[in-house]
Amino acid sequence: MEFYSWLKKTYDRAEKTLVSEYLTSWTPAQVPNLEGKVAVVTGGNSGLGYVTCRKLAENGAKVFLVSRDRKNGEKAAAQIRSDIGPSALVTVLECDMSHLRNVQQLVKDIQASTTKLDILINMAGVFHPGPFAKTVDGLEQTIGIDYYAPALLTLGLLDLLRATPGSRVVFMASSAEQFGRLDWDNLKGDKYNDSGMTPYGTAKAYNLMFARELATRIPDVDFLGVHPGVVLTPLMVKGSVRYLTFIGAAIGRHWTFIGPNFMNFYNTVERKPVNYAVHNPINCWKLFEETVFILKELGCGSTINQIPRHPDDVYGSTTRPQAAAPTAVAA
Repeated sequence: MEFYSWLKKTYDRAEKTLVSEYLTSWTPAQVPNLEGKVAVVTGGNSGLGYVTCRKLAENGAKVFLVSRDRKNGEKAAAQIRSDIGPSALVTVLECDMSHLRNVQQLVKDIQASTTKLDILINMAGVFHPGPFAKTVDGLEQTIGIDYYAPALLTLGLLDLLRATPGSRVVFMASSAEQFGRLDWDNLKGDKYNDSGMTPYGTAKAYNLMFARELATRIPDVDFLGVHPGVVLTPLMVKGSVRYLTFIGAAIGRHWTFIGPNFMNFYNTVERKPVNYAVHNPINCWKLFEETVFILKELGCGSTINQIPRHPDDVYGSTTRPQAAAPTAVAA
């Protein structure tokens, strides 16, 4: 009987350690009080975007829930208010991120609604959306929605972010960044043959590179890339193994890539991107400059009229770099 009691206690301790130290390590219960904070979450009507909005609101933040469809957004906001109560401060903003003109309007809507911005979470995205297709702006659809749209939104909101002490931006990344391909002759993705894993991985690698370059230029704002693991959301109906909330990234460090380890557990470790292009600061600078050039070329200049200089003048600033040879990024 004594042995059985010892065995049970040992098993219970082992189980607790496994769950707390290796399977989760961080839980949403550790999110601090966020009263007075303002957050914007794109793709907030479902999946991780929805639970992120709910948790932010539950902890007192004023949340702008951005949804492609206003009806779905209002439904999600109503459910959050029902779950939390009248204290939930959730405002719905509509934006179809596949059209950069809509993103420009979203920037204006946010600027008209708040004088500060503590947290920007770029959650909206697509994964294997179907056969090859381009957005109305001429961008491959995955690259356009998963990279150029959040890049434009972030650039457009820099004034609000920089005016808010302790602000941070989260870019939705993925372990698929390892499949990305940095090709200076195909930054719009319009030369791909499909809208599959290569453009998806490329968009995620670009997100990390863009975040890293922004962190270099703007030391007073945190820029974070987050890989949420394999999760149960509408985006990943084919490979769901567990549910994972990653809102901890919104209270993270200046620049880092956060996610589970390569076994898909222990979800708050600092990861090293596999894609070697992400580790090259010259690549990050060039991608940033080319991205700004392309966005201006597509008529978005009025939204991104204040681009911060790189601290090293050797790199120059807002001058389009010379095209380099394509760099294949191996897994």
